[in-house]
Amino acid sequence: MPALAAGATATLEVHLWGGGGGGGGGGGAYINGTISVTGGETLRLMVGKGGDAGGDAPAAGNAALAGGDGSGGGGDGGGATSIRRADSNFLLGMAGGGGGGGGGGGGGPLSPGGSAGCLQATAGGPGGAANLGMNARSGGGGGGRAAPGAGAAAGARYAGGSALPPGAAGAEALSGGGGAGLFGGGAGAGGGGGGGSSAWEGLRGAAACEAALGAQAGGRRSAHYAAPAAAGGARRAAGGPGRILILMPPGLAPLSPSAAATATPSRAPTRSASRAKPSRSRSRKRKGRHM
Repeated sequence: MPALAAGATATLEVHLWGGGGGGGGGGGAYINGTISVTGGETLRLMVGKGGDAGGDAPAAGNAALAGGDGSGGGGDGGGATSIRRADSNFLLGMAGGGGGGGGGGGGGPLSPGGSAGCLQATAGGPGGAANLGMNARSGGGGGGRAAPGAGAAAGARYAGGSALPPGAAGAEALSGGGGAGLFGGGAGAGGGGGGGSSAWEGLRGAAACEAALGAQAGGRRSAHYAAPAAAGGARRAAGGPGRILILMPPGLAPLSPSAAATATPSRAPTRSASRAKPSRSRSRKRKGRHM
């Protein structure tokens, strides 16, 4: 099949899912729409990593679009999935990740992570709050329309908040990390992390976003959905990874990594369009329509 000739234009159909939160976490959001590309243009694709089931927050900060780290056995938040135009870094769309789960210690109830939301409609869901005996513990807030979610550690633009590491002042066991997104969710304090928010203003056509519902992935009824993408992880399981699907016009070759691919802080290969770019938020170099 021929590649898109330099200077020629084509319309691509894109589907993005954010990563699910781990350890009882919330689901990632789903966005879809179309974009117009020009032959030789480079796109940057970043695929959200599913949150790990439980661990302790490291001293280092998060990479771009990464979910926050859980602490004391709490789940990590899911990473956000995005597509940008590489030359201008213009954000075409971003699907938020779910918050990591927390709570459940000492026989107490599980405190689920918040589900990822849709910016224009709903913010990311707040993490559940656990009540362990005499100690009331809090969940992180969801990322919103103009600000990150609050919590034991607030989220940030594009990244979820990481729970306080064991031994730190105010640290609580079984704290979930916030999900990444346009605005990331906050970390919990003995509770689940908040979900990240999503944006899709740069997409065209019948562009839409579907928020996750609890641990269920957004867009799970889409004909293009493939489990376990974007699903929140069970109590001791990692969340489902994010996913990008790009549908090419008939007769054109699939996208493939450019020869000039370079590593980024999110570890994203570059793709040109004709060839389009995927990231940690975790990426793989592979040819084809599915990434």
